[in-house]
Amino acid sequence: MLHFVAENLATLVIGLLLLAVVVSAVLSLLRRRRRGGCSGCPLSSACCRGKGEKEAAPWEP
Repeated sequence: MLHFVAENLATLVIGLLLLAVVVSAVLSLLRRRRRGGCSGCPLSSACCRGKGEKEAAPWEP
């Protein structure tokens, strides 16, 4: 096991760093969505309505 880790240490470190970046990006998006922050989204007028207000999105019939 130690031999495998020693041979692939650089790959494992890079993989863990990429995983950390992806996880932090997903968490950031979830936190922003939970706060209702769609200000930068091109479809913010369609998906971020007021609380409890359910209107059909422009692409829905």
